[in-house]
Amino acid sequence: MKTTIVTILVLVLLTLTALPAISEARGGYYYRPYHGGHYHHGGWGYGGAALGGFVAGAIVGSALRPAPVYVAPPPPPPPRVYYYYPAPVYVYPY
Repeated sequence: MKTTIVTILVLVLLTLTALPAISEARGGYYYRPYHGGHYHHGGWGYGGAALGGFVAGAIVGSALRPAPVYVAPPPPPPPRVYYYYPAPVYVYPY
């Protein structure tokens, strides 16, 4: 469990470190204030961020979820015991 969390955190940190280098390799094209009258983004950035946040939240939430606790059912009640008094014995003199 701990190794999974550590692995995920390392991958996230490596990704966050690599993303600025990737964006600079493009020459900062998407980060210019003026695109020559054209808009190239299309609004998918917000949807991708929302989907990525949902997936990351699901992964972290399932990793931090407590383990299920199973409770044994109560023991069955003891069996009923019926007490019968013996039949009366009559003794007749002869």
